[in-house]
Amino acid sequence: MTRFVVVTGTGTGVGKTVTTAALASTAEAGGSRVSVVKPYQTGVTGGEPSDVATVTALSGCTDVHELVRLDALAH
Repeated sequence: MTRFVVVTGTGTGVGKTVTTAALASTAEAGGSRVSVVKPYQTGVTGGEPSDVATVTALSGCTDVHELVRLDALAH
């Protein structure tokens, strides 16, 4: 059976990435096949690590995907 879990929040720094890593780690430890998808990564430049890199580092999950990266806006 395929299941989807969506992690969402109202701003930056509220724990979405850490929560995603914890969920991925727990699911993999329970024997589930896990894929993490970040549809939009915003507010980072090309050289900065993305949230999917953080998820991989925290959880060990390697099936991670960033679909669109939008650079930080100049103010």
